[in-house]
Amino acid sequence: MLALCNLAMVNAAFMLWKQVLRAPQIVFQGGLALLLSALCFLAWGWLSRQLGLSSPRGWRQLVTVWIAAAILAAGIFVLLHRATQGYWTAFSNLLAIWAFQLPANGLALAISSGISGRED
Repeated sequence: MLALCNLAMVNAAFMLWKQVLRAPQIVFQGGLALLLSALCFLAWGWLSRQLGLSSPRGWRQLVTVWIAAAILAAGIFVLLHRATQGYWTAFSNLLAIWAFQLPANGLALAISSGISGRED
């Protein structure tokens, strides 16, 4: 779910940036996508708790989720890029996704684990 939040929110931030075009793209899109990804994952965590689903606990599970999100986001992005653009994406695009995911997912997982830890 975290990987899907990342990709959807980066795309949403890009679409909003296209409407503004006055701010530098990296600053606008990156900052907004960071915030939206964290909110998306927090919303998923809240919904999961309402449905009685478990959430990651402890640093090993959090690191596992972070690594899985990085792998899944890259895989989904490569396949979507191939399907929509007709050619394979450059490796630099995967590096950009991972550079975004490092702080975004760290923030989302830290906040989510702090919230879920308080509700137990």
